[in-house]
Amino acid sequence: MKNIATLIVLVLVFGLTKAQSNREDIEIRWPKAEGWEFDEKLSVQTDFSRRHYKWDVKDDRKDSWQKVVMILNDDITEYTKPLDSIDVSHDLLKDKGILYTLLGENKIKPNPYRLISLENRTLKSEQTPVSTLIYIIDGKTCRHMVLVSMKTKKFPASFLKQWSEILLSSQIIPSRDGNFELTDDAYLDNKKVNGVSEFCVTASFKSNQVGHLLNGQSAKIVVDDFPELSLSGKVSEISNVKNAFPLSSPSSQSGNDVKRVERFTVTITVELPPADKDKFKDRMNCTVRVSTAPKK
Repeated sequence: MKNIATLIVLVLVFGLTKAQSNREDIEIRWPKAEGWEFDEKLSVQTDFSRRHYKWDVKDDRKDSWQKVVMILNDDITEYTKPLDSIDVSHDLLKDKGILYTLLGENKIKPNPYRLISLENRTLKSEQTPVSTLIYIIDGKTCRHMVLVSMKTKKFPASFLKQWSEILLSSQIIPSRDGNFELTDDAYLDNKKVNGVSEFCVTASFKSNQVGHLLNGQSAKIVVDDFPELSLSGKVSEISNVKNAFPLSSPSSQSGNDVKRVERFTVTITVELPPADKDKFKDRMNCTVRVSTAPKK
């Protein structure tokens, strides 16, 4: 699976991602006859604006995957490369046995797309060659990529036809999870309020996320030490003071200035269950997700 992730990097190279206020998902029509299973471990939000989802079909006799579908949704920013400038064929020349085919392309907005087939790819982690269908399509706010991989030198004609039709008939829809901003740079903060000790959450958000935050927005908090508990809270204060400078001192290795992302401190009131209150300690790390718009 690491090699497939490497392939993703070859296909899309992004700069610093900027949070968007209207996220999207891509909806595909799944084959009914096959037992696709959702993989929760590899289906995560890996960055503030990057979401990965994975499904697979496994052989009954083995624990190894036989077919895999991965969906990636990334916010479109001013750093996103134009779709027609992405060329994976050049990056894959080292693998002499691979067969690259451009199956379909549309350069016209609002939804330009590319459908690519890579067959007979050799992966170090797999004994069997892997073939992958790559579908990349731009929505209004997100770039969506679907990778359909199968352990085979060459796609069966029926499989290639089926999945090409599925991908080309997919639809871009508003995000099922609603609009939100996420940070894992946060901790529980035990403060004295009118002489009484109360917990809140102190969180750092990127400068381009803070523009979507407002006092009173609801938040979900997960403390690292207790991932089974989901706490509720509300944004109570948004600082206008930056807590990091745009440029740090020169790197000791290269001598070049290293750009840092500006962040702002956001305070969130948190509701702790009375039965579990004694579990929580000051400065426990946590992840915060603030809803910036209602779900549709």
